[in-house]
Amino acid sequence: MGLGQSIGLVVFIICLYILWQIRLVVLLIFTAVVLATAINQLVRLLQRLHIKRGIAIALSITLLLALLVGFFLVVVPPFVEQLQQLVDRVPEGIEQLRGWTTWLQDLIPAQVVEDIRGLRGVTQQLQSVATLLFGNFFTLFSNSLGIILNSLLVLVLTIMFLANPTPYRQGFILLFPSFYRRRVEDILQQCEVGLGGWVTGILFNMFVIAALSWIGLLLLQVPLSFANSYLAPGNLNVNSLTKCQ
Repeated sequence: MGLGQSIGLVVFIICLYILWQIRLVVLLIFTAVVLATAINQLVRLLQRLHIKRGIAIALSITLLLALLVGFFLVVVPPFVEQLQQLVDRVPEGIEQLRGWTTWLQDLIPAQVVEDIRGLRGVTQQLQSVATLLFGNFFTLFSNSLGIILNSLLVLVLTIMFLANPTPYRQGFILLFPSFYRRRVEDILQQCEVGLGGWVTGILFNMFVIAALSWIGLLLLQVPLSFANSYLAPGNLNVNSLTKCQ
């Protein structure tokens, strides 16, 4: 291996190390790029209706935020209420389990009682696990600040990419050798078209799944049918990714 190849290998390893250290930032930037590419499809559609790009971007972002707020207003409150009901019923369930244990001890012969006394330890462990589980909600909510800040960063980057994407695109192309920049430009164009088609297909798929799920749950008279239909597309996508892996 020559000197030039050795230096290139060292530089490549250093770049990989730097990327690993800033992987969260890279992931957020990539998320913003994907989101901007998806929203840009709607922006172009509005521009065909003779709406200026700035206004089209504002309308698209407003629509996206409205959908997110609507999602949380529909899904979060009923599930939080049911979670609170579950928390209130945990002590009652533990007491009922202890009553069943006492009833079994009176019913089963004495020689078998010793074998099932471990149920008391099980109920105590269940109570400890439940207390630990619901006690960690404070940590979950304290970490929500980081999620909010990351979401704001992605939103700001998305707006920046939408408002004036040309400098960022050209800056990325300049990272490559001059003889390969035209090829990079073609690849980016193909990626944009492919990503736009993928987003359109995913949105259509999610809409169909949510609508059919809502109709099915409504016919079965399942509680919170509308909220559960909102979650159905996400559950299906997660299961599909798990099967692919």
